[in-house]
Amino acid sequence: MIEALDTAPRGDDAALLMARFSGIPSRNVARWALEPAPAAAGQARRLIRGVLERWQLGHLAPLAELLASELVGNSVRFASRPIGLRLLYTDTLTCEIHDDCHTLPVPRTTHELSDKGRGLSIVSALSHRWGTNRTDTGKIVWFELEPGLPAGTDRARATERAQGRTP
Repeated sequence: MIEALDTAPRGDDAALLMARFSGIPSRNVARWALEPAPAAAGQARRLIRGVLERWQLGHLAPLAELLASELVGNSVRFASRPIGLRLLYTDTLTCEIHDDCHTLPVPRTTHELSDKGRGLSIVSALSHRWGTNRTDTGKIVWFELEPGLPAGTDRARATERAQGRTP
């Protein structure tokens, strides 16, 4: 196949990767539009809790609610149009927050943190992975959680500390 695509002689190795993706079942995707207002974070928490209970992932609800409300709170500060919230359940739980601000968030260093700016540090510390993507209309900030974490893990205790429930 490689010879058919390129007739020039090559001295290096080449690899061809092929994958088939049949998509995520619609029952494993939830999406909403939130107005960029202070109440959006609370609304996001309620929506996430309901869907995770329906997906039998209620054990992830406190952590997912905390992380999503941090990201929604950031979007509320900068968005001028509705904020998109999307949950995807595959081998991980992915939460995406879409807004119309093109500026990507930047994690702050410890000495830069004050009363504001800790959201990404919390997301980074408590999620499996997180990141940002630019879109033609703004950006997406996302995080992933591993559905199989038992309730007694260090991450669960870290969530309780972040929420002020343990010393």
